[in-house]
Amino acid sequence: FSEMVKEAGHPISDICFNDVHFHVYRAVQGIDEFQIVEGDIVEKTNFPLTFTFHSGLSGELDLMLQYDKLRASDEAAERILAYMHRAVTQLCQDRSQLYLHNSLLSQSESEELLSLNSKQNFPVTESLHRIFEKQVMQAPEAIALTYEQQELSYQELNQRANKLARCLLAEGITHGDLVGVYVARSLDVVVSILAALKVGAAYVPIDPAAPLTRVEYILQDAQLTGLISQYSLKDKLTSVNICKIWVERISVNAHEEIANQADINLDHSDLTEVEEVADDRAYVIYTSGSTGKPKGVEVTHANVVRLFTGASQHLQFDANDVWTVFHSCAFDFSVWEIWGALLHGGRLVMVPYWVTRSADDFNQLLSDTGVTVLNQTPGAFYQLIEAQQSNPLNLSLRYVIFGGEKLNLDALAPWVAKHGDNSPALINMYGITETTVHVTYRQILKSDIESAEGSSLIGKPLPDLGMLVLGPHGEINPAGVVGELYISGAGLAKGYLNRAELTEDRFVNYTFEDGQQERLYRTGDLVRLRISRIPKSSEPESVERKGTEFEYIGRTDTQVKIRGFRIELGEIESELVRCESVQKAHVLVVQQGQTPTLVAYFVPEAGFSGAMDSLNTDIKKQLYAVLPDYMVPKQIISVEKFALTVNGKLDVKALPSPDLETISVEYEAPTGATEKALVGIWAEVLNKTEDSISNRSNFFDLGGDSLSAMQVVTAIRRQLKREVTVKVFFEAADLASFALILDKQDEAATLPEITSTDAEDVEYEEGTL
Repeated sequence: FSEMVKEAGHPISDICFNDVHFHVYRAVQGIDEFQIVEGDIVEKTNFPLTFTFHSGLSGELDLMLQYDKLRASDEAAERILAYMHRAVTQLCQDRSQLYLHNSLLSQSESEELLSLNSKQNFPVTESLHRIFEKQVMQAPEAIALTYEQQELSYQELNQRANKLARCLLAEGITHGDLVGVYVARSLDVVVSILAALKVGAAYVPIDPAAPLTRVEYILQDAQLTGLISQYSLKDKLTSVNICKIWVERISVNAHEEIANQADINLDHSDLTEVEEVADDRAYVIYTSGSTGKPKGVEVTHANVVRLFTGASQHLQFDANDVWTVFHSCAFDFSVWEIWGALLHGGRLVMVPYWVTRSADDFNQLLSDTGVTVLNQTPGAFYQLIEAQQSNPLNLSLRYVIFGGEKLNLDALAPWVAKHGDNSPALINMYGITETTVHVTYRQILKSDIESAEGSSLIGKPLPDLGMLVLGPHGEINPAGVVGELYISGAGLAKGYLNRAELTEDRFVNYTFEDGQQERLYRTGDLVRLRISRIPKSSEPESVERKGTEFEYIGRTDTQVKIRGFRIELGEIESELVRCESVQKAHVLVVQQGQTPTLVAYFVPEAGFSGAMDSLNTDIKKQLYAVLPDYMVPKQIISVEKFALTVNGKLDVKALPSPDLETISVEYEAPTGATEKALVGIWAEVLNKTEDSISNRSNFFDLGGDSLSAMQVVTAIRRQLKREVTVKVFFEAADLASFALILDKQDEAATLPEITSTDAEDVEYEEGTL
């Protein structure tokens, strides 16, 4: 009940139960000389909710509720009183029944909440690439894909994918196989995905920025038949024993094998006898695992196609739309981006990696390319808001679609003040990899920002999906009560690759009161159903509910979202204890402004006598070797031991508070032109004063991350005319070391004027591969 009142959190309790005993009243009832005319209770209370029980003149148990009108509406109080009345009545009827197994809901309420699990059916008969091929036939010359100065029409993209698909067939890759896509941002990402699908295989995207140990794990766990990659990544794959297909081969027309390959669509004569169906796997995306190892989620063609059919009831996409591929293809938001454009005949703009890490450059790209559909994690969009504030370029946006992490409505206020709430429309779409990218739809309005007090409104399910909020015993929670979200419908994935036990644990068969069973996905997310308007009624049993929608609260476990990527803290902790000299480890998420930030605590092994600062640095280096950069804690803190609560659990409150703003080091003034220039660049990017940055300062300890590192890379290119990669930030222990690496480079080095594809083609033609 306390969850149904505003600002719950009384120092002692939010609810008082008062059992009133009228001993005198009972005694005088049997005396004829006394006549009882009237009896009532008047009592002052400081609790938001106070339930009072007493026996009335009739001998029945009377129930009264007093409530704070500032914290509970009349309608909410009526519902709460009805729930309590129903609970007490059920206990009186059957005292042997555990109250937890009883439902607080009336029949009308139960039907209302179950209606949120009702679904439409959108039959899917075609695969993703077949629908794409129809778009090619309709507008072959329309631009399908651009990357920097390169572009491909729908026909050219299809022809390149067809050629690569025939190369895959030549290597024995066919229907039902899994093909890895280990390709850096370029036109070839989309070419590779299409080619894998055209031969009936499913693609497994692998981020080239991931540590090699993680890449090797995915290759082994997925048992891939083949791997599509690029020449520029070949050195990383020397230890990978798998069939490798270089995607650049398709653009080298002089190569005899490719010249003889047909560029027309593949048909049944090219493929195996196995019939292509929409329920075939389209992709397997790996997400973080609580056991310390990633797990692959199997998603079908039908899962993706019906996503856009359902979304079309809210979002009208067409061939005039321009979409960005902002996210890594190893993040399922890219599925929405790529197919949102290609299934509707729109144009895809592949965003260079360094642009995704520079809000100012991304702001410019949006303006230059006329992007109309922008898909962003909230954390990335907050940075774009700041870029627009300082450089208000004209944008062509029709939709901004949020996903991947919790949306803070308050943070959107500056954007809405400048652009309004309908041009572009701001759409929040909660979703999970296991339920095919998006589950809900909610347009965010100015009135929401002004009144929602920072709540993350995720709206209602898409028409072919259902949502239920269940309590710990599988009971359907009343509106306003926080519970775990379960999802049903056509978006549910096939399950986890080669993990039947985990699939059974998360994809559960739920039995309803009428005996019907349905497959539900147990999300681990906490939500509650909000009711925006409940008409007053003298009969709470028949309250009409309108304006129902879901609000995201948090997680039931240690899973978090960082930059849109789903992370299990247990995976980070598992890697920490594998680090040298680490005995125990614990990872927390703390808020740094609008950004969730990882902080790690560890207990050194017994007998460790080295320098703790040096150990912390070594641990971070070890983590960068095995984890993606977004999973490496920003700060690592050593403690002598982990304090425990009286219940034997980790006492989180006893851990030292992190200082995420500054980590002090002995100040040494920068020397030389390069060090002084770097101080200026770091100060500007990290919003620090130059005198706060020593030549012994570590970039990440100052508050930097991979996003700000790319901004530094861009500034170095422009100001110092030198080429540097993000890798340098992890190799250099401090600013002085960073400057030394730069000074060893040729002072006259500038960025090459040729594209990566050109360079790779030249290397191939020269016979070095």
